[in-house]
Amino acid sequence: MDNQISLATTIIDYIENHLDEKMNLESIAKEVSYSKFHIHRVFSETVGMPLFTYLKRRQLTEAASMLTQSEIPILDIALMIGYESQQAFSTMFKALYKKTPNTFRQDQQFYPLQLPYSLHAFSKNTFSGINWVQEITSATMQEMSCWRSFLPLIIDGFPYLEEENCLFELKKAIDNDQLFSIQEEDVIIGAIILDPETGKIPFLGIHPQFKQKGVYKAFFIWAAQESPRAEKLSLTTYRDRDKADTGYRTMLKNLGFKESRFLVEYGYPTQSFEIPKIQLLGQ
Repeated sequence: MDNQISLATTIIDYIENHLDEKMNLESIAKEVSYSKFHIHRVFSETVGMPLFTYLKRRQLTEAASMLTQSEIPILDIALMIGYESQQAFSTMFKALYKKTPNTFRQDQQFYPLQLPYSLHAFSKNTFSGINWVQEITSATMQEMSCWRSFLPLIIDGFPYLEEENCLFELKKAIDNDQLFSIQEEDVIIGAIILDPETGKIPFLGIHPQFKQKGVYKAFFIWAAQESPRAEKLSLTTYRDRDKADTGYRTMLKNLGFKESRFLVEYGYPTQSFEIPKIQLLGQ
């Protein structure tokens, strides 16, 4: 196994085994016998998310689970996962979950901010030089077991995502010839649902190990090529200053997308982003 993947996996396993304890970069670094700067760099390079962000999201997901599945007092949950006070915990919880811990407990509608990453040691030493556009193919029903492994890896981009409902929508997209993916060694690297008539992209997810390898751009270029009647591509993501956003707005802006309408999807505030096809095809 690649050394970086091995270290990142060790960190992920340690976090999972200590979610109900106070953790920080220093305590994790001490456990894995590396400096906090080294583990931060390796983790970010491997999964495309800073270690501190991943840790915070996993802890808050665990807190949300405890709120809906137990009667543990909110203060005890806050202290358990490392917050100094109930107020500090409640402020951060509301920033990411859009509800106070007390309201979240009353509503009894749990959803995860972040599920544990399961990393794959691919047999290829490098994916540099690959034309990802040419790797995109139609998805099939035979791949559904792969989708169950894929969805937990991309859940940070889909607030309120419910796995069974999402799988149902993916199956519908397969029936309508609108779901396409890139696969390597039975692992889904990326997937997109595209309406070629309108250029709308209701679903786009990239495996965390490939977020920084040009796969997003490849899917957008492919979508522009496959939507001959549409003048632009559009999709939705988090609104500005939403602390639950792990970098999707920045990624879209860096690729040339512009902000458009404000929306509310499945009860969550989002914003549409658009880009003229000619801008993508000219790159």
